[in-house]
Order: sequence, then structure tokens, then C-alpha cells
Amino acid sequence: MEEESLAMQAKRLIEEEFPYLDGVEDLADRIAVSKCHLIRCFSREFGISPGQYLIRTRVDAARKYLLEREYSVEMIAGLVGFSNGNYFCKVFRRLNGISPGEYRRTSPASASRGEIPGEDKTYM
Repeated sequence: MEEESLAMQAKRLIEEEFPYLDGVEDLADRIAVSKCHLIRCFSREFGISPGQYLIRTRVDAARKYLLEREYSVEMIAGLVGFSNGNYFCKVFRRLNGISPGEYRRTSPASASRGEIPGEDKTYM
């Protein structure tokens, strides 16, 4: 059996643990490599830094929570691993062009409500 690459280990860990990761340094510690080595390997294999992948994974999960309409934006920020709602809103707007509130208002209420952890990786 082929051994999983360092970058694949990091990608899998991000997808499984994104709400609990404190950033790339925490990710590197969990895999037992240096932050610089992780960034270099991940970026080479996937064309995106692990930090950006982590942020996009969190925002993907947040979009699904926003469609559920059960949680406040502040609560969603915490559920997906952002330290506060203001930072989450800034990042969400940068990646989507609209605020989380606008996204919630303009998205169809009957949208698909799949599993929350970011399984839709269309940006990879």
C-alpha cells in the first residue's frame, strides 16, 4: 500500500478537524513537521497554501450552516473555527463577494442541506 503524502495527511486533517485547528502551526505540530516544510509541500502538491485551504474549508462549511438558518452568524463563526464573527464576516465577504447575512438572504431556503464538514472542494 502506498504511503499517504505529507500534503495529503494535512489535507485530510484539515477536512476532518477544521473547527478545532488553531492555524497552520497547529496543523504542522499535529503532523510533526515544521510549518515551513508543510507550507512548501502542501503548496507544491495542491497549488494553494494550507492556510488558504483551511480558510476555504471553514467558509464552505459556514455556507452550509447559513442555509440551515438555525444559527446566528456569530455562532456559525465559532462552529467552523473562526476566532470571532467580525473576522469571519471579513473573510466570507472577501471569498464570496457578499456578507454572510446577504448570502443567507439571497440563497434559496430550500437549498440542499448536506453534511456540514466541507465535502464540496470545487476550488481544488
